[in-house]
Amino acid sequence: MNHQSNTLSPRLCSLALLAACALAVTGCGSGALHNGVSDIHDIAIPSLQGKAFGGQQAIGGGVVQLWTVGLPSTGGSYGSGQTSLISSTVTTSTDGSGSFDITGDYSCPSNSYVYITITGGNSGGGTNSAIRLMTALGACANLTDTMFINVNEATTIAGVFALQQFASATFGTAGSFSIGAPSTNITGLQNAFAAANNLVNFQSGAIPVSTTNTATVNSVAVSVVTTSENMKIAQLANILAYCVNSADQSGGALSTNCSTLFNAVQPASQVSPAVDTLQAALDLAINPTNVGSTTSAPFNLVSAQPPFSPNLGSTPPNDWTLGLSYSSPTSFTTPAYKFMSNGYGVAISSTGNIYVINSPGSTTGNSVAVLGPDGMPVTSILNGSTLGSPRGIALDTNDNVWVAANASTTNALVEYAGGSTYNYNSTGSTVLYGIAVDASNNIFVTSSASGELEELVGGAGAGTVTNVAGIGTGAEQLAIDTNYNIWIANSTSGTVTKAGATCTSTPCTYAIGNKVSYTSLASDFGIALDQNQVPWVTNSAAGEITRLDPATPIAGGTSSAASLGGLTNPLFVAMDGSSNLWVTNNNTTSNSVSEIASGSTTMALSPGTGFKHTFATPRAIAIDGSGNVWVANSNGSTSTTAPVLTEIVGAATPAVQPLSRAILLNKIGKAP
Repeated sequence: MNHQSNTLSPRLCSLALLAACALAVTGCGSGALHNGVSDIHDIAIPSLQGKAFGGQQAIGGGVVQLWTVGLPSTGGSYGSGQTSLISSTVTTSTDGSGSFDITGDYSCPSNSYVYITITGGNSGGGTNSAIRLMTALGACANLTDTMFINVNEATTIAGVFALQQFASATFGTAGSFSIGAPSTNITGLQNAFAAANNLVNFQSGAIPVSTTNTATVNSVAVSVVTTSENMKIAQLANILAYCVNSADQSGGALSTNCSTLFNAVQPASQVSPAVDTLQAALDLAINPTNVGSTTSAPFNLVSAQPPFSPNLGSTPPNDWTLGLSYSSPTSFTTPAYKFMSNGYGVAISSTGNIYVINSPGSTTGNSVAVLGPDGMPVTSILNGSTLGSPRGIALDTNDNVWVAANASTTNALVEYAGGSTYNYNSTGSTVLYGIAVDASNNIFVTSSASGELEELVGGAGAGTVTNVAGIGTGAEQLAIDTNYNIWIANSTSGTVTKAGATCTSTPCTYAIGNKVSYTSLASDFGIALDQNQVPWVTNSAAGEITRLDPATPIAGGTSSAASLGGLTNPLFVAMDGSSNLWVTNNNTTSNSVSEIASGSTTMALSPGTGFKHTFATPRAIAIDGSGNVWVANSNGSTSTTAPVLTEIVGAATPAVQPLSRAILLNKIGKAP
């Protein structure tokens, strides 16, 4: 999450991230960039029609502009490089309809992504210079003359929240707002546009309670239901409407409503307040704990008759982060299993596809569901009885899928690559749990029962998973650094073990050393490395997260305060591109995710209850290249109230996926 001052550009850029759609089970979202960024010729220009509204009131005389986001071909980076496309002046109609028509007024590079803004105008009460609304349209190549565009406060909230990691503004400067991405994260930008349309339908301007995506998977029509937090989106839209549906004071000064709103959403670290509603929406997105209970707090800045409903009414939200939840009613018969059920693990491909372990049984009904970044069902893999009690999932640098199972030494590790399944036996334990892949695509798994670290060298399509080091019983999750060292959390002993690597080439040899026995470690389970390759571990029983100090490995470490940022039985942890930690609170009562800033001292970025969304005992967690946080729910079912997968939209700094590529590119805990 972004916490910067007056000029806010969420992220820096670095090495290239693979964006090709290489595997049969991976797919690019709509509007691919034609080989990345090389194809920049203009395409045939469709005419675009739409309407602009402030709440339910048409905006007349607003200036219409179409923007192509900043890409490498235009000097783009995170939050910069965008270009206006309309050279002439186009305004919304003053006849009470708020309509606009863009015909032959722009040229559009075929590789570009575009959004539209309405600036200024009159929503019925008089001219308002603080109006600035947007709608995220997506790939310019996908625009058609049959497409109708609505621009209102709800589409503005959807676009800003989904694209916040690619947006920046110099607050206090009129018209300052920009969206851009570096060459290393075009895929993340593309998928963020898809998320915006999941929140609000830009063609109707409506806030859906849910949408259903259907595709044929294994000869069966599979449906995935995406459920939104529609009432929270409506409340945010009503907050913007509080300003939009007002008029400038005499002499052109901002209306009292607008200046009150802009001051209310301004964080203490920001030098100047917003000067328009687009900047105000960005303030709300990047400061989601600023809800407030006073009459001048953002939550209460709505009109007596708010235009968007249903909304939150008089009940403040826990926070402003926006969630989407995913469930599926579809079942298969041969073999018998559900497309989505009991989410035990989650992993993300380089193209942004989401892989979810479904683990409802010990030997039957288990599978891996694959969804596109927009929630569209892609395929179902590893289904049937060969996948026994799957617990861990990881992708190698080629997006091949690896799953650790703990029901038997037979088929203890399963691979899916190029449309084929490969099974590997374990020479040791029947209880494989954690799994990780190093930069050379060696596969490592932990055995919780026998206390072993096991390896499959190179993932060659044949072989046996063999023991390489004894690490103590209760071995759970593991993390690998760029020097091939492996860090393992041991929940039974309350320790963290480092398997130090000695490498002339891979496979490396491993020696157990630097075993951390820190007194505050209690039922440590999840582990992740920050950008300095310092390990952080969750202490479930103590409700803490601990930063280990590699320089003093025997007793070195600093634990957070108990319950910091809502930590309650913290289980899995993921590191975003700013090395902030995102932690699942695996508790049926708390059902939340915490965000903790890493560093020598810990600081909560989530509220005291954590971020609250529709979870069903949250378990595994991963962060994609758009900054979306994905959570697998172990008690998830076919019900929309107990989803298998939950997404927190755009709230984290984008991260390189899969994690094996982050290791390869030296991008652990760093943005793409």
